[in-house]
Amino acid sequence: RFEEWVALGSIDSMEEFIQSHCHTAEDFKRNFQASKAKAQEIGRLSTKTEEKIDCILILFGPVLSEIELLNRKYWDYLSLVLQKSVVNDIDQIETFAQNAIQSLGKLPQTVEEIGECNTRHREYVRKTPEIMDLYNSADTKNRILIAWTNETMDKISKVENIWNNYSSAMDNYETSVSHQMESVKANLQTQVDNMNREIEHFKIRWNQFKPREDVIEEANKFPDRVSKGLIFIKEKEQEWNALMERKEKLQKDSGHFELNTEFPLYEEINK
Repeated sequence: RFEEWVALGSIDSMEEFIQSHCHTAEDFKRNFQASKAKAQEIGRLSTKTEEKIDCILILFGPVLSEIELLNRKYWDYLSLVLQKSVVNDIDQIETFAQNAIQSLGKLPQTVEEIGECNTRHREYVRKTPEIMDLYNSADTKNRILIAWTNETMDKISKVENIWNNYSSAMDNYETSVSHQMESVKANLQTQVDNMNREIEHFKIRWNQFKPREDVIEEANKFPDRVSKGLIFIKEKEQEWNALMERKEKLQKDSGHFELNTEFPLYEEINK
């Protein structure tokens, strides 16, 4: 008769059991409701503490006391796990918000710093809805904690202030850096245009003065020309390598701002 009532007594760790089954605010609410319903049912059963079957008198008092104790224990652990869940959510929010506030509070000075800061800002924007959901979850769990146990987590008001500071830091960043970013983007685009002109000029010079194949094939007949040609090739190789170093840096800087950099003549020359 009381088999399902004493099932909780077979659980090795009630805390771990609750942690594995209760994750959302609704999970905790549903279990508090179930525990309260069980307590009321136990109260009704307590009105009949014995039963006589034939000549045997069966006492239910000890069993009912144990069931009541198990249910009370379950309620206490449910409250404990809920508190820990709220704290865990709050800690994640605090870590995210404080890291963002610290990162965005340092105004960038160089193109590299602006680019890196912009990349971090985009990541914060991407994660904000996820953290906001976590904040709402923590708030709902805290309300359930108050409603069912008359307890509350003071940290919830602290994290609200931190979240407001995070929102202000995001707004301030967008206001203070947006104009600076537009200026940097325009400058990078100018550098891309200049780089394309330099590559075009390099191509023209190369096609105009590169050693002819007939001179290279008959090197013994044109030693002076071959010597000058080799010097020219080495100079152009160094010039090209320097151009490519600047191009790679320009592409890296532009990538921070999601700018497309196109160098149409690069592939043609680099074949």
